[in-house]
Amino acid sequence: MNRILFIILILPVICDCGLIRIPLFPFENVRRRLFDVDSPVWKLKDWLSPIKESNGSIPELLNNYLDAQYYGTIYIGTPPQKFRVVFDTGSSNLWVPSKRCNKFNIACWLHYKYDRSKSSTYKVNETSFSIQYGTGSVSGVLSTDDISLSTVVVKNQTFGEAFSEPGLVFVVAHFD
Repeated sequence: MNRILFIILILPVICDCGLIRIPLFPFENVRRRLFDVDSPVWKLKDWLSPIKESNGSIPELLNNYLDAQYYGTIYIGTPPQKFRVVFDTGSSNLWVPSKRCNKFNIACWLHYKYDRSKSSTYKVNETSFSIQYGTGSVSGVLSTDDISLSTVVVKNQTFGEAFSEPGLVFVVAHFD
């Protein structure tokens, strides 16, 4: 027991392990944002509320799933391109909108886009990817570039360049 306690106490002194902090920012509540902009999606619930199930209950079509998400800022490429991303413990996939995204993709118009042609550290990958979430899907190609999180630079990190982000969640979200 004393040996373990000694190791725990001495490790921070001999280890050059710096603490890295990445600021996190709360999202505006998406439900509130839809209501504030008088979105047709917000009205959908009221429009469908007269529809009752056979047991007399009214189905709840909109779910509150974004009140607990936080985003942080990362930078991709050289020179760095800024992105706001969700640090999601439920997914290990990093993807950002691509400059090459579909021109009919509304979500792509509203967020920062990765432009590989502006990065001197970009490396070709081009492997296709597609991810299905409970709230929407995303697809595109994999790319490799340097990624900065706070003071840490991860060299040659592979990530997704999203060409398609269908789904309302990607349109109204504060993250890229």
